[in-house]
Amino acid sequence: MRPSAHLLICLTTLTLFCSNARAEDDAALDGALALFDRWVEAHQSYNAIPALSVGVVRDQDLIWQKSWGLANPARKISANAETLYSICSLSKMFAGIALMQQRDAGALNLDDPVSAHLPEFKPRQTGQHAGPLTVRGLLTHSSGLPRETLGAYWSPPDFDFPDRETLLAALSKQRTLDAPDRHFHYSNLGIALAGEIVARKSGETYRDYLEANVLQPLEMTETRLEFPRRARSSVMAVGHGARRRDGTRPVMPAFDTEGIEAAAGLTSNLIDLARFAVWNFRTLDGVDNKILDTATLRDMQRVHWVDPDWRTTWGLAFEVRKSGEDTLVGHEGACPGFASSLALFPEHKVAVIVLASASGINPNVIVENAQKLVLPALAQTASEAARHRNRPADAERRRLEPYVGRYDAQPWAGEVAVIRHGAELRLMWLPSDDVTAGLVTLRHLKDDIFFRVDNEREIRGDRFTFLRDENGEVIALTNHALRLPRMR
Repeated sequence: MRPSAHLLICLTTLTLFCSNARAEDDAALDGALALFDRWVEAHQSYNAIPALSVGVVRDQDLIWQKSWGLANPARKISANAETLYSICSLSKMFAGIALMQQRDAGALNLDDPVSAHLPEFKPRQTGQHAGPLTVRGLLTHSSGLPRETLGAYWSPPDFDFPDRETLLAALSKQRTLDAPDRHFHYSNLGIALAGEIVARKSGETYRDYLEANVLQPLEMTETRLEFPRRARSSVMAVGHGARRRDGTRPVMPAFDTEGIEAAAGLTSNLIDLARFAVWNFRTLDGVDNKILDTATLRDMQRVHWVDPDWRTTWGLAFEVRKSGEDTLVGHEGACPGFASSLALFPEHKVAVIVLASASGINPNVIVENAQKLVLPALAQTASEAARHRNRPADAERRRLEPYVGRYDAQPWAGEVAVIRHGAELRLMWLPSDDVTAGLVTLRHLKDDIFFRVDNEREIRGDRFTFLRDENGEVIALTNHALRLPRMR
């Protein structure tokens, strides 16, 4: 069953429960989420993404979540908040947390040479005056290591990832791309080695350590370093490749990332990742220091690396960058058949989670559009006065509801969506990469006639009229010489 768009799930340290934490009169936020909902649904449909789950967290609450499509098309299993996806490189944030726990326990320093903890680490170095490859360099992707170990394991049909022993044995055969601390070189190999250091320092396998010291304390009960094949296969989304020329997507096989599991091995769901986002905000506020000290998490989420071109910035296992006027902290992931993103906006205490069962898509497009819609709406509803000012009367809500729906915009666009936004209507052309581009605000004039509002400037000459049939049902939208039939 697909969860309601208005389902509110509240997250605490110990439980996941439903609560009416969002005021019903948050008109600006409700309107923004309605726009976002319709835009994401169109994005999923027009891009033929088999399954897509998206959530928005505000501080300690998962204020909105929804899933679209089929997690398993062959078995007609719908996606929902509990559907498991490969989250691939989002795993790197968890590896970084595990390593920083060891740092805080005194087992290592970030500026230690990697070879001090992995004696067999002896790659051939490139570049003159190359200094030691450090633990810090692994977390900031500035070590100069290549992206991968040896082999073509990211390629079908088998996706035959190397095991731990094969990865370690190959180290002496590899050459660095650059001297350490010169340039950013994204490296799955580097994070895999960070996971190996955790295992050596703790005396446990990386999998056992992560489970006991990170995932269990976070109560991320459905997040594991495995690709479910039997016991949990009914809740695991089936991965799909990039779209072919004929528009279809090939089904991808299950895979295990083996030796690079610290970099790309986790599977998770929307609920567990919302728990992770909530923990981040709680720890940054100094409320929860059980897993990491507040100062440590803050240190991980500040910029530790700036590339010479000043375009690439990174924290400790977290991407840290500017997104418009906001600071974005998080990670994105891409594995065979899956794409994901977890974006934290710490200044706003807002997180956006995107999980998709398709390759060849950019989940950050969804994050960016959530940022454009949700963050301003939250700012607008920050005060009681603003909420009261924007709250439409019940009669106004009922009067606008008949116009809400989808209208056929061929040949100019796929469709036009009309959404109620407070006491007004919003018209949105779909599909689009930018939810705010071409967004039109409509204000009621009389009967079924509305006029366009542009930055609070009323343009009464630009009229939009809704047409009804003999039964009084809205059947079309007209504007100038355009007549857009209602789809549903």
